[in-house]
Amino acid sequence: MVDYDLNQLQLDITNGSKEDAIRWTLELFENNHILKDHHFEHAKSVIDDWFNHKIKVSDARKEAFLIHEQARACQDPYQKQIYRAYGHLMATIHVKEHALRCYQYLLKAQTIKRGRHI
Repeated sequence: MVDYDLNQLQLDITNGSKEDAIRWTLELFENNHILKDHHFEHAKSVIDDWFNHKIKVSDARKEAFLIHEQARACQDPYQKQIYRAYGHLMATIHVKEHALRCYQYLLKAQTIKRGRHI
């Protein structure tokens, strides 16, 4: 995964649009070897529906909360971080700064995958 300077990333997200933050976050998943399962496909579907004005921000927030519930219940440390990243991916619809949290959870997942539990 590309290592971003967190301070610069935060500035970029703050100064950019919500749509750009969402696209960037999706690219993190698409361009890296990150588990993409049915939850990821669901998150993409929620984002597509929001971009196409089929759902409201509140609907996306509900979906983000649901995946965070699954993360809390998950026993697998890697999968738990991925679920949290999915939740923040969808939560970026609500607040663009969630893109930064998504990236941080993906970094944690990567660390776990490499065998260095955090």
